[in-house]
Amino acid sequence: MIDRVAAYLSREFYEEQFQMEQVPETYLTPQYNLARGTYATLLLMRDRRLRLERVRWGGLLGTQSFDPADREADASEIVQKRRALFPVNGFFIWSDDRENTQPFYVKRIDSDPIYIPAVIKTDSNGDQHFEILQQEANVLILPLTQQMPRAILQEKIPVWLNEAIPEKDALKRSEQEMGLSDLTVHRVSEDLNDPERNEEELLRPLPK
Repeated sequence: MIDRVAAYLSREFYEEQFQMEQVPETYLTPQYNLARGTYATLLLMRDRRLRLERVRWGGLLGTQSFDPADREADASEIVQKRRALFPVNGFFIWSDDRENTQPFYVKRIDSDPIYIPAVIKTDSNGDQHFEILQQEANVLILPLTQQMPRAILQEKIPVWLNEAIPEKDALKRSEQEMGLSDLTVHRVSEDLNDPERNEEELLRPLPK
């Protein structure tokens, strides 16, 4: 399961790429070690325009992932779902061997953002949280862990966010493949294991 990411996209990025105006600075605080259970900045469609919104990653109810086989576990408690995107610079993985605490950072070779598809859930109490869509890891990541996030092509963002298109079809039409030639992975400091740490140096590759 992917439960830690780096997200530090700038105001200029959102203004240039999505023609956004008046983006709150609090939405753009660099998060170099963002853990599941905390608030994250999502991209979603509201009033036919792309907006940013802060939502908690992961809820008190439900499953750890958002795979189709798991996602209806808390269906009786959820009263609304809507699609969103979780723009990140990269994500962290650990070995499935629980005794190995060495973290690795995964990002695109071209350093472009990864737009992770997400679903925001609202429960009967009005509380919101989101889960990300994951898939089986590719050959680069599989030696360490079984899962990796899915990704959406930037030019296909409106397709994924269009609720009039069934979710399965929207994903099929907008998904971005992330193969061996698209990603790079390197070891980073075990200081990352402390979710309270939030320094850019956490992303620095360790010497081989």
